[in-house]
Amino acid sequence: MKEIIINDELEEVFEFPNPKFNFGLWEDNYSDFPEQTLECHYHDYYEIGYLEQGELQYYLNGNSVLLKAGDCIVLNSGTLHHAEAPRSNANNSIMKVMTFSSEIIVGDNNFLQEKFFSRMNELRVSGVKISRDDELGKQMTFHIKRIIKLNSDSLTYELGIISSLSAIWNIFLEYMSKNNSDIFYMTKEIMIQKEKNVKVLLNYIQNNMSEKITIETLCEYAGISRSDCFRSFQLFTNKVPMTYINDLKLKKAAKQLIVSNDSIKEIVNRFGLVNSSYFGVQFKKKYGESPLKYRKKMTKEIT
Repeated sequence: MKEIIINDELEEVFEFPNPKFNFGLWEDNYSDFPEQTLECHYHDYYEIGYLEQGELQYYLNGNSVLLKAGDCIVLNSGTLHHAEAPRSNANNSIMKVMTFSSEIIVGDNNFLQEKFFSRMNELRVSGVKISRDDELGKQMTFHIKRIIKLNSDSLTYELGIISSLSAIWNIFLEYMSKNNSDIFYMTKEIMIQKEKNVKVLLNYIQNNMSEKITIETLCEYAGISRSDCFRSFQLFTNKVPMTYINDLKLKKAAKQLIVSNDSIKEIVNRFGLVNSSYFGVQFKKKYGESPLKYRKKMTKEIT
């Protein structure tokens, strides 16, 4: 089971393979994620995702888009996003993800930074879907595949990355100028406020997992109304607050069943679940088997 590391502010914590070169190429295999879902997070780097196979429902700053095999998505830095593979997915969803800083392409040239990257922030662009059927999308895919094939041990690896990534960004800017329907904006102040709300709420939940969290507690902590709480949650997580909280607690409990020898009672208390009996019922409903059977099966697979 794979999980990304997220801090209390919902920022993903990771390191680039080479700390002197801010570029990383990763593979997200959604069958490795709990419930085939990538958790809600952000990072201060740009991201380009290429869906190699399957389908993904992608959520970014309140927008939702369906990606099919061959589609790409470009995310602005700081964009709050998460994704999930549809339950009816015939093929396992696999996405190649490139994360990088703008300096990889433009260096420390302020003029180029303003011209080719800052414009996204001025327009409040969260992200852009690049269709597999578009000619520019096909060109972008060509360069992405070139990067995937590069040998990281090669003497010219970094030059190859810079060359192909520059070509990709050039194609992306051209695509953005022609396909407004595929651009996801965050232009309204109310949307910006809702993003702040949900970050505050998710931060509180992460730091109070052992407590019994109620809607009233969340609203009081964030200083928002009940309706705002529900709207913010559904907008960014696609779930109502209590469903999100219960799912998160069950997911963390499931992980503890695998990585620790703690008793069911200890795990129940740690995550503020009602009692062992209730936990067993909810766990079986979500994972299809009792906590003890799940622990036995998963630990056996690991060993």
